This record gives sequence, C-alpha cells and structure tokens, in this order.
Amino acid sequence: MKRRNDIKKVETIVLIAVFVVISGVLVAVMVSIARQFRHRVQREHESRPIIVTTAPETSSVTEETVSVPEETDPSKNLEPLNDELRDKIAVFDGTWSVYVKHLGTGKELVINDREMYAASLIKLYCIGAIQQAVEGGNLTQEEVREDEKNMIMYSDNYAFDALVELLPNGYISEWCVKHDYWETQQTHELSNDWAYQVRRTGLEDNMTSVQDTGHFLETVYNGTCVSEESSAWILKLLKKQKTLTKIPKGLPKGVVCANKTGETDDYCHDAAIVYSDGGDYILVVMVESLGSAYNCDSDIAELSKTVYKYFNP
Repeated sequence: MKRRNDIKKVETIVLIAVFVVISGVLVAVMVSIARQFRHRVQREHESRPIIVTTAPETSSVTEETVSVPEETDPSKNLEPLNDELRDKIAVFDGTWSVYVKHLGTGKELVINDREMYAASLIKLYCIGAIQQAVEGGNLTQEEVREDEKNMIMYSDNYAFDALVELLPNGYISEWCVKHDYWETQQTHELSNDWAYQVRRTGLEDNMTSVQDTGHFLETVYNGTCVSEESSAWILKLLKKQKTLTKIPKGLPKGVVCANKTGETDDYCHDAAIVYSDGGDYILVVMVESLGSAYNCDSDIAELSKTVYKYFNP
C-alpha cells in the first residue's frame, strides 16, 4: 500500500511539472504569434530603414517670438545628422542600429531598425514589468528594491534572474506586447547557460530593437512608464548607472545622462536619455560585431559626441 501511494505521489509531481512547462511554452508561443502578426502588418504599411517624423506642434507662438527656420534648426531638421551618422557607421565594424529623438520637437530618426539580441537592455523591460506587478499588488517594493538597484545600476545578472523568478512565465514578454514593444521579448535568464534555456523552450533569444528601447526610455522621461512614481524610480536608477564608457563618454563633463548598457562578446549596446542645453534627447545604439564587440565602446562614444554637438552647436 505504501509503495502504491509513493507511486501516486511521483505521478502527481510529474503531472504538475509537465503542466507548468506546457503552460510556459504556450504563453511564449502566443506572444510570438502576436509579434509575428504585428510585424506583418507593419511591413505592409511602412518602410523601416530610416524614419524621420515630427510631433504635432502644441506650443503657441506669440508676436514677440522669433521663429527659427526649420531647415536651420538642428532640433527640427535631422537629415544632416542622419547623413553624418551613416557616414560614421559605414566605416565601423559590425551591424549597427541607431535611434535618435529630440524630446523637445519630437523629431526622430531610425537607422537600420532590426531585432537584435538584447543582452542587458532586456533589464529595462524587466524593471517595467516588475513595477507593474508592484503597483498591481502582486509584489511589494521592499521585495524588489535591492535587486532592481543592482540590476540597473550595476547590470547584475543574478539580480535580473531573481526578479524574473518572481514573475509568472512569459510575464515580461506579455507586458511588452501590451505596451506595443513588438520587437522585444524575454525568454531566458542571464546568469545561467542561455543556450540551454532557449533549447528548453524551443523559442528564440531575448530580443529588442533601438526603436522599442527608445520608446521605453521616452515613457520613463514622460512619467508614463507604469506610473509617474515608477518612472521617477527607474529614472533615478538610470542616472546612477556605473558603466559610463559608451554614450556618457561622448558627452562634455557635467552633462546629465541616464543610461543602460548591454554587452557580450558579440553585442555592444547603450541606451540613454541626455539632458542638454540644446534640448533633451534620447540616443540608442545597438551593435552586432561577432567576436569583437568589446572594441565598439569608443565608436559608440564617437556617435554620442556627434549627436550632442549637432543639438548643441
């Protein structure tokens, strides 16, 4: 009788484990299908390589206001900056994606927007999802505060994994879909063997793009990432970033920058909100350079210097 009960217990445990695995895979598959559908719609309606847009004018102009012709205002005309950045990228090694948005005028440009392995940029979406869970009452800020600090300020992979394990399977990817980050998904942890994690689910890697990341930073800047309180907390951590060898290095001393980096042997990324006299702006750079991404820091700093000088002539 005891042996029979033991067998039943083992069978129950196995069934529960199988159910958990299948549930995680189904959630990931549903997210992947939703992303693929959105991508098809986007491909039918837009061309992605270069985008230059203008936000609607909202400020009134008085008679005393001296208007600056758009073609001579660097914050309103990004075509020369686009050309300059393309010229620089052309001589760099690897595949480059760049996103720039002037937050005063709403003008943005995108060069070679494409899904790319996210590296530690995935931690941005993690903290957004975690703050959503906190404000929804599923977690407390006390539970996650230290791991959030270590994950963003020091890019600690173990802190990221600890936070991911507090969430249901697929939660971060679902959060991304709900907030229109269609080129972003989280499928695995970072301190473990990522290849094993991907093989286990049969799905692709953690992914994002410069445009998704730029839009995420804009919500933080505007106070709309989950809530004004959560946005302020995320921005505070980004301003305390300890890795300053990429976008921040290309800025003059004293310029405030809130950034998050990501790097592996094959990928080198940085994403930042820059506060400048010529207007606040967002710059996101993602690079795929197989086996030599560690050489890209200075090139990203050079692009950062170029963008800053353009907005602050």
